[in-house]
Amino acid sequence: MIRSTTLLLNCLILFLLLFSCSEDKPSTFKDIKGGFQVNFNGKPIESSDDQLFPFGRVEWTIFTSEAGDDQNLSYSVSYTDLPKQIIHSDSLRLLPQLFALTQMDYLGKFGEKAVDNTFFRTINHYPGREFIWNDQAKNISYTRRLYLVKNRLYKLEVSYKSTEKHNKSTVRFLKSFKLLSHEHNSKPEVIPQKAKKDFTIHFPGKANQQEQQAYGVFGPQTITLEIYEVEGGNKLDQFHNLAYSAVYGSWPKDSVNKLTNQARKDLIVNIFRTNPLVAADNNILSQKEGTFNGTWYYEGCAVVLAGKASIT
Repeated sequence: MIRSTTLLLNCLILFLLLFSCSEDKPSTFKDIKGGFQVNFNGKPIESSDDQLFPFGRVEWTIFTSEAGDDQNLSYSVSYTDLPKQIIHSDSLRLLPQLFALTQMDYLGKFGEKAVDNTFFRTINHYPGREFIWNDQAKNISYTRRLYLVKNRLYKLEVSYKSTEKHNKSTVRFLKSFKLLSHEHNSKPEVIPQKAKKDFTIHFPGKANQQEQQAYGVFGPQTITLEIYEVEGGNKLDQFHNLAYSAVYGSWPKDSVNKLTNQARKDLIVNIFRTNPLVAADNNILSQKEGTFNGTWYYEGCAVVLAGKASIT
């Protein structure tokens, strides 16, 4: 009798363990209408929401799973169809503006400093972007990945505690997203390579590093920003400076070689003058050229933020 009871208890414990494991394991969710499949923790809930773009209002179909795990709080996949005559995955020069517009809600909610990094992403050679946002007030971060497949825009999102950034569950969820169609894009976007850092620079304190991928003069490029802000940019140091930064990237060698020396100089000068902060006030205090270790350089100084600060 004791042996039978022990055997029964062991079977019951084994059953409960197997049941709990099957509940935690992500399962494949397939949406025929949306044309995708993805692995969710638990059964997702379907909802809808609209968003206003400059070209009109669109409606998102949203699938959300609040069944988080030890690393993440929630997972979601959304999709919407954009006007074919206005935006398409072949509209390469419009892609930066489109992907930026998709982030206007978080930009307004958290501010531009809340963007941690942006990356180029692709699926079946269709263009995409990935944004990482930080809500410092709640210590929660969000990874958003977008794909534009013809005129259909997909948005994947994972929320997690800020200490769990780049965790395995997030990577696994994003990688599980697949298109049901095996068709590949015949006009893929060029993915830029990260620039090699071939210089040294010393900041007054520990600098943060961010990678930004954007559409530049010669097409897509990866830009690395290293910045040190005096007490988060809220206080001046002994030299009356708020922040120190270094930005670097690389341009296609073939494109640069086609330019004359003067054209290259004009390009550098124009980058400073068209900086959104500088262009807004158009109040340049000084400009000078020189050489450093045999390399030409340009230095500009301008009043920005309606006279509240200057940038050099």
